[in-house]
Amino acid sequence: LQHRVEQERLRAELETAAKIQKLFWPKLPDLGEGSHIWAFTEPAASVGGDLYDVIPMPDGSWLVYVADVAGKGLPAALMMAALSAKIRSMAPMHDDVSTLLTHVNQEMHELMSEEGFFATIVICKYLPATGSVQIARAGHPYPLWVTENGSRNRAQVDGIALGVASGTEYRGKELTLPPGEALLLISDGVSEAKNKKGELFGDIRLMDYFKMVQGPPWAEGLLRRIDSWRGNAAMNDDLTLLEIWRNPLE
Repeated sequence: LQHRVEQERLRAELETAAKIQKLFWPKLPDLGEGSHIWAFTEPAASVGGDLYDVIPMPDGSWLVYVADVAGKGLPAALMMAALSAKIRSMAPMHDDVSTLLTHVNQEMHELMSEEGFFATIVICKYLPATGSVQIARAGHPYPLWVTENGSRNRAQVDGIALGVASGTEYRGKELTLPPGEALLLISDGVSEAKNKKGELFGDIRLMDYFKMVQGPPWAEGLLRRIDSWRGNAAMNDDLTLLEIWRNPLE
């Protein structure tokens, strides 16, 4: 009986934690200027270590990111909350995303490394008026640049995961998102989604998807494709997608 009571208490705590974690997901804004944003996240367990955010910046741009804290469940979710709060508090103080990542890593290193945690992230600063994009990356899957002809990795920027080493300096890249194209940020739960046979969705199926469908947008359809691929198989990893796209020219 005592074991059953303990299980019920734990289940209730996880349900409450899941509700609280959902409060971290921002309401998606209207970017304006013919630009749009869509995002989705789903933890493999009740709570997880994936996160995304959309933060308005003083210059009219938007800071957006997808991050993945190593691990699953409550410990990863707690570290996710700390990382989310740190980025939110530091974002207005830095004009470029590479400097922001450098300082966030410095602040988070002690907290993460003590318990053996690390986090991967891809972060962008997007200006709807021009389509200008700053991108920096720390150990995360590359952002996908999606055109009517498929996906390409134009945004190849590198950097090690957050929390691994103190004093790491990150470098960014500046690009322009043309009308009719999209920038897709994903966590590794996309390519590593498994079906009942234990087969991975994989990068080849991911790239083939963009060749077979028209957009923008692309991300919602990709999520449906992954769900169809997974079928009744249990989720094996947290999954997150975030897409920014511009209207095609008429």
